[in-house]
Amino acid sequence: MASLRFTLTTVATIMGLTGTASAAVLPIVGIYGNAAGCQAYFTGNFDDDAYLLLTPDTFSAYASACDFAELVSSGDDVLVVSGVCFEEGEEESRIDMVTVIGSADETFFVQFDGLGPMGPLNLCPPQAAGTLR
Repeated sequence: MASLRFTLTTVATIMGLTGTASAAVLPIVGIYGNAAGCQAYFTGNFDDDAYLLLTPDTFSAYASACDFAELVSSGDDVLVVSGVCFEEGEEESRIDMVTVIGSADETFFVQFDGLGPMGPLNLCPPQAAGTLR
């Protein structure tokens, strides 16, 4: 658990530091999440096990995280990316296909093969750290 929390915290720190310096894998602008995910992004506190967070380069949840590698396909409101993914309790990463469904005007859902969609993920409002409710 500690190593996963370190990985997720490192991912969050890198997201904040790199900003627009790297090319985004997903053609989206902004950070998307559920209420717990947006709170985690703003505060750095990833303890709420309900959090979901989507950026142009990553997806993370309490017990898993994926760093997107390549946009594989895009269609009407459906994006498929390959990602290097990690899960709590696993020692090695794996390559997964991640499907992102929805649009920036509305909401996104994230889906892995064999699992139901996770979401909805809305654009996190620009808030000062710790003020999201």
